[in-house]
Amino acid sequence: MSDRWRILRRHQKLEAVSFAVVAGGWRWGAVLPLMQSLHTPDAPDESQR
Repeated sequence: MSDRWRILRRHQKLEAVSFAVVAGGWRWGAVLPLMQSLHTPDAPDESQR
């Protein structure tokens, strides 16, 4: 019984981690374009150097 409980808890932890990854990925998906748009003006200068 304890083994099954341990497996269940591990599965719940994996679900929580995967959910956090998905939520974090969605958040980064919203943030990264903003960061890139902020950094794009500097890109031509860097490539010319």
